[in-house]
Amino acid sequence: MKIKVNILTDESRLSSEVMQSASLSAGETKIAGPGGVVLTWEGEDFAKAAGIPHLIHFAVETGSGVASGLIAAWLWDRLKGKSIRSVTIDRTVVDFDEGKIKRVLQEHIDSRE
Repeated sequence: MKIKVNILTDESRLSSEVMQSASLSAGETKIAGPGGVVLTWEGEDFAKAAGIPHLIHFAVETGSGVASGLIAAWLWDRLKGKSIRSVTIDRTVVDFDEGKIKRVLQEHIDSRE
């Protein structure tokens, strides 16, 4: 199962921090999470003017049977404390709030199992 996660942010180094790598390659830079979860960096859309946020594209991949709450908590731990304007999970826009992100991510994971 693959869930698209897009992040609107003002932080230019967020991708490197989340992925724990200074060298990123779209579709190839991955980091493993609990229960076999894989977070893949899929690229960024940079703003053309200063002060305008850019959009980072990720994919969360998991097999069936992995606890959705565990995945949501792991993803939140990677993002908390960052300057994020919003998160979009499979076309559902979510405010940058722990409870809201976890709820929507859990709903998307549970609906696919």
